[in-house]
Amino acid sequence: MATSSVSSLGLGSNGVLTYDTIDKLRAVDDNAQITPIDNKLSENSTKKSDLSIITTLTASLKSMTSSLSDELSYLKRNGSVTGDAVTASVSSGTAIQSFTLDVTTVAKKDVYQSNTFAATTSTFTATNDTIRITVNGVNYDIDVDATTTLSEFKDAVYDATNGKVTASILNVGGTEPYRLILKSTSEGESNAITLSSAGGGTAVTDLGLDNVDNHIQTASNAVFTYDGVEVVRSSNSVTDLIVGVSLSIKEVGSSTVSITNDTSDLVNDLESFVSKYNELISNLNEATKYDSDLETAGTFQGVSQITSLASAINRQLLSVDEEGRALTNYGLTLNDGGVLEFDSTVFNEKISTDSADVEDFFRGSTTVYATNIYSSTISAGAIDVVADDFKINGTSIIFSTNGTASENALALRNAINGASISGISASLNSDGTSIKISSEGGDDVAITGNSTLLASLGLESKSILGKSSTRHGVFYNFNTTLASYIDESDGILTLFETQLTNESSALTTERARSVARLDAKYDILANQFMAYDALISKLNSQFSSLSLMISQSVSTSN
Repeated sequence: MATSSVSSLGLGSNGVLTYDTIDKLRAVDDNAQITPIDNKLSENSTKKSDLSIITTLTASLKSMTSSLSDELSYLKRNGSVTGDAVTASVSSGTAIQSFTLDVTTVAKKDVYQSNTFAATTSTFTATNDTIRITVNGVNYDIDVDATTTLSEFKDAVYDATNGKVTASILNVGGTEPYRLILKSTSEGESNAITLSSAGGGTAVTDLGLDNVDNHIQTASNAVFTYDGVEVVRSSNSVTDLIVGVSLSIKEVGSSTVSITNDTSDLVNDLESFVSKYNELISNLNEATKYDSDLETAGTFQGVSQITSLASAINRQLLSVDEEGRALTNYGLTLNDGGVLEFDSTVFNEKISTDSADVEDFFRGSTTVYATNIYSSTISAGAIDVVADDFKINGTSIIFSTNGTASENALALRNAINGASISGISASLNSDGTSIKISSEGGDDVAITGNSTLLASLGLESKSILGKSSTRHGVFYNFNTTLASYIDESDGILTLFETQLTNESSALTTERARSVARLDAKYDILANQFMAYDALISKLNSQFSSLSLMISQSVSTSN
């Protein structure tokens, strides 16, 4: 502390009132007031660091519970094919099944070759003519004359036919090596090519395109049987036979396609879940432990936010649903040391025998209840329904009938089904004189219209709301629990982190104020020491003078 003007502090008091004394006094106050704050700041910093690790590990575990509770994880499929007749690709969510395809005919394009020519620039006819190319009943005309070359005609084909026919020139060797090749762009009998001279000339004959031997491949459809049922398609690419399955026909023969669950990602997710669970629990146990022998405690020993997280996780892990199912039934068990283990053999056997059960327990399920409206007996006689008289979910039902109650009920059913209202169907009740309007998908059903007319149909204006019930699976609940701890706005760990940050800020402010207060205190004490030191020095000087005077007086008297 001592500087220039006050560096001689203590000289007047013979070393009693020095800065060393002030520093010793200051150290006592620092130890009593500043050190406790520093200790709290250090403890706060450690908590924030350890909390960050726990929060990160919790988020990693949540990413696995999120994936395991996601519907898409259970829709992945494998498609395997035995036999070389077809190949297959399978979309997620395709129904699990197996079927056999016996291919008897592969779809082919129509292909023609011309006579041979000496060069690509050779001309092929001596007169003006129009070559007509017909595909699927549509005529495409190309005008040619004595100056038209093979190459020029080749270039005109694609544009003239709007891409229905392609043309190329091949060098097949020999003295006249060039042949024109015409080919339908797509397979199938409907894409067969017919060639004729529409201009009265001989251009088609001159090219040799009317020579049966130059029709080197005839357009054909693909023909195959699907589990014994004959199917015909114009293309070897079949995407409309089975929802979610794309087939590519390769050759005549038989192939069996098997569609199964693709469980590889689920197994990987479960293995990751186990790894991340064990890592998080290990950290939580270390952070909350207390060693009574050493009398040492973990960073968060007794901290409810952290101890409750460990309890919540283990509660979910050991939960048993209303059907008595637990994770142990699916290969996830805790060993004697409290470490979670995963037996993939148990899981694979479970999902191969009952995949729906695995999904229901892991993810949950939703049950949709059909929405039904029942009519009373429909009137007999003439009924004329026009626009706005009768609407279902905003769609007008328009029809006329004049028959018995049974005939009118049938007409009403047919009119509703014919209106193609999304999700809505109608059926006759067992009495034959009334109907049921249903939404099997659980959608709302609303009937509006003319009350008198509706009464004749056995109906009235009303709305029935769709109903469904959802049962949440173990990993859905697990994911929800973890989310309650790390939610960015009100998660338990998030709020705890905010609490620690606020505490750190308050301690830093308190420390700064305490240091400033002690600085002021000891600045005053230093000034007081200076004043006292000067006073003592002056008194010492006066005492010396007085002592000298006394000594001189005594000497004189003697």
